[in-house]
Amino acid sequence: MKVSEFIREIILYIGGVNNILGINHCSTRLRFDIDDLKEVDINALNRMPKVVEAFYRAGQVQIIIGDDVNVIYKELLRTYNIPVAHQSRVEFNHDGSLLKGTLNKLMSTLVGIFQPIVPAIIGAGMIKAGLLLFVSIHFMDKSDDVYQLLSLISDSIYYFLPILLALSCSYKFNTNSFLSISIAGVLVYPELLKILLTTNAIEIAGIDLSSTQYASSIIPIILTIWMMSYVERLCDHVIPSMVAIFLRPVVILIVIVPISLTILGPVGNHIGGMLSNFTVFVQREFGWFANALLAACMPFFVMFGIHKIFYPIVISAMTKTGYDTLVLTAMLASNVAQGAGALTVWLFTQRKSLKQIALPAGIAALFGITEVALYSVHLKMRQAFVCCMIGAATSGLLAGILGLKAYANLAPGLVTLPMFIDDGFNLQYSLIVIFTSILVTSVSIYLWNLKTGFLAAVSESDDIEKKNIDDIKNRDEDNRNRIDSNTLANRIIIFSPMFGELRPLNEVKNDDWIENNIWKGVGILPSQGIVRAPFDGIVTSKSVSNHSINLTSVEGVELMICIGVNEDQTNSDLFFSYANVGDYVELGDKLIEFNIEKAIENNMDIFSVVIVTNSSDYFDVISSVESNSVKPSKPLLTIL
Repeated sequence: MKVSEFIREIILYIGGVNNILGINHCSTRLRFDIDDLKEVDINALNRMPKVVEAFYRAGQVQIIIGDDVNVIYKELLRTYNIPVAHQSRVEFNHDGSLLKGTLNKLMSTLVGIFQPIVPAIIGAGMIKAGLLLFVSIHFMDKSDDVYQLLSLISDSIYYFLPILLALSCSYKFNTNSFLSISIAGVLVYPELLKILLTTNAIEIAGIDLSSTQYASSIIPIILTIWMMSYVERLCDHVIPSMVAIFLRPVVILIVIVPISLTILGPVGNHIGGMLSNFTVFVQREFGWFANALLAACMPFFVMFGIHKIFYPIVISAMTKTGYDTLVLTAMLASNVAQGAGALTVWLFTQRKSLKQIALPAGIAALFGITEVALYSVHLKMRQAFVCCMIGAATSGLLAGILGLKAYANLAPGLVTLPMFIDDGFNLQYSLIVIFTSILVTSVSIYLWNLKTGFLAAVSESDDIEKKNIDDIKNRDEDNRNRIDSNTLANRIIIFSPMFGELRPLNEVKNDDWIENNIWKGVGILPSQGIVRAPFDGIVTSKSVSNHSINLTSVEGVELMICIGVNEDQTNSDLFFSYANVGDYVELGDKLIEFNIEKAIENNMDIFSVVIVTNSSDYFDVISSVESNSVKPSKPLLTIL
């Protein structure tokens, strides 16, 4: 399916451009802030080719696509006038109060704040991991000028993190970006720390202001810009428009900066310290069990799209101690388990379709991107999902026992292993954790499959194919003798090109067509006005009115799809073709769109046929449909 067509359908099923408040993306999924959720057709989104999963979570409609998400995202912004998600007001209504689901909105806000700055954090983390690697192999010394320059680049991103967060928060809370950055600049201004250090201790609610500093801090600037959003709205209502251009920024700075320095900043730093202490507390009170529990539960955070809520905990821990011993180590155990699980499924499953997706999904998970493995493999095979949790919990427990430390904030995986390098045996510990995760997960899946055979089970479409083939075998003695193993092995599946109800060909009203038709196929009464490619192939011809199209598959099957076989009743104004003669189309590509409502109003015959025009080249053509309902994601015909 072409990108332009793909995004056109996303816009259609999501309720149109006007229903989108904002859009953003992460490594594998599109995230939409929606005005009216009732306008979104989640089921239709899930039926789209290339969509791994679509759902509504954390206050957003999230569509998991995979590695092509960046291309789709850029094309959406280029084609449609859609605001980036950070410009939306989805978290707040006009009076600034939180919408229903406070916890949901809090998580959505945190994810929305951290998502835009992820590239900077990853960049800093990769540089830091690279430096750890270069020093460990004696390629570089800490006294080298190049090392110091690269270290400066990495450290500065974390040092000025409040400025990055200020920009992101300004988008999320809809404040003036430049004023937000200016306030963050005050918090990290070097002279401010000197002033505080030379001033007598000031205590507010038991918090020592003189020891407060904001470089690399998170919570203070988030609270500050959140408060600024209220002050800005108040200024908009109070300050006359004729003087607002110069008085508004002055009032905001004079009000917000003192509040930030005396209240929000110290309180935010105190909360940040509590987050850091929380990690220490959890590991002290729950010991190694904390790592195991978080590793086992990590897929659920990914599933809900809220795994980035751990950023404040990780950054706070790294700011205080220089490393993280809980979140990132648990992620390593979980990511590797997801990868090992998908690769084990690929190795032992008998489903060709599952094999095709399990291999790339497993490799991606080993590199730290687990969504595809999670949604395309493990959530569809719950036994494998449970085994991944067992592998993650076991290796997470081992990570806690070994005291594994992560020194860079990256998505843990094979490619980011340098983040675990130190002067001791930490890297070796990470390799032990990885090996354990792979071993336990793979062995668990293998043993479970050995006992139950769940990997050998066929899918729904395979069941239908098997049933139909068995029916043919038992038709009569002559047919049974004519079918050999090669015929069955070389069967070709044709998927339904449309939604609708299966009908026999004898319901065609055109007598001339019936008399001259010697082909085999089925009839369909459409329920939706979209025709999709039933296989990969070439468009060989189509009618002038666009109501009929002929295709040839890569295997050589010649197929005709005709909407309304009574050609003289066909109104060409109702049909629009997306494919031209000679075009190569893939399974699921949109071929024809027609106004089904108007056709019914005009009493037009929309009875459609799907015919194999070279059926004489094959042993038989049979229906693959178990019920009368057909849809593009299900097999329609089996060709033997």
